[in-house]
Amino acid sequence: MKNNVVKLSLIAFSILITSNLAFADECIKPQTNKNYDIVGCLEEGLSKVKLNHKYGFVDKTGKEIISVKYDDANSFIKGRAKVMFSGEWLEIDKQGNQFINIDNEWVKLDKIYDYVGIFLFSEGLAPVSINHKYGYINKKGKEVIPLKYDTVGDFSEGLAPIGINGKWGYVDKLGKEVILFKYDSVGSFVDGFAKVELNDKYGYIDKTGREIIPFKYDTVGNFSEGVAPVKLNDKWGYIDKTGGEVVPFKYDSVGSFSDGFAIVEINEKYGFIDKIGQEVVPLKYDGEYYLIDGHLELKLIDDKGKEVSPITKSKTITIQVL
Repeated sequence: MKNNVVKLSLIAFSILITSNLAFADECIKPQTNKNYDIVGCLEEGLSKVKLNHKYGFVDKTGKEIISVKYDDANSFIKGRAKVMFSGEWLEIDKQGNQFINIDNEWVKLDKIYDYVGIFLFSEGLAPVSINHKYGYINKKGKEVIPLKYDTVGDFSEGLAPIGINGKWGYVDKLGKEVILFKYDSVGSFVDGFAKVELNDKYGYIDKTGREIIPFKYDTVGNFSEGVAPVKLNDKWGYIDKTGGEVVPFKYDSVGSFSDGFAIVEINEKYGFIDKIGQEVVPLKYDGEYYLIDGHLELKLIDDKGKEVSPITKSKTITIQVL
């Protein structure tokens, strides 16, 4: 009799455990008024939902708590969920507040943004946007330049290109618009100069907005080692910072100077020149492009398949061609 009681107790205990485990594994999905593509199980009171390839979260009543705007999302764990935003991962809490990882520390942002350029910090500032208007935050998550621009670029030498109503200018890190919105396109400042376009012609300005080199070129590159590649009448040459021609306009394509040399090309044959235009490697070689760090770069190859460079064997040169 005693043995039967023990057996019955064990059976009852087993049933209880099995029942509890089944309950714990039960997936409860909230009823929603929207036709989501996917509705996940409730976890920590919220359910992940998917609509048109975007993710958000609803509560147990089906109310959308976190807007469906993320590219990917994980479930909540201890009050936080990792979400992918414009190709970058950040964290959110159950109120939708956003946190980004800066120098191995999670920093809360002042606002809930539509876009956060987590990996685009330049000189301590990163672009953010709400409703297609852009500004900048600092590494403390504070908005330091208001969201009023149509598009923005990286900071370089203390200034960033910004666009509004189809025109471009520059802003400093305090948010002061230091160069007026009048250019059709602009570049970042390099060596104190920025390439800018006005009425389909290119020139250069300094950081005060003064037009240093007139707008007469078909297209231009950045200054490097005191000279810049420029194109005029469908041929490339080089100018110095006064606008003086230092290498004549005769090349079909060119690269920026590095270590005193630049790759140039005529009729699909490549060589190297120095900064006074002397051909230190004759234009007789083929060029092969390589994808290096996300950029197409050109190397000169001889008839034996070996790289040709004007630099000694202890030092090679690879130059990105414009």
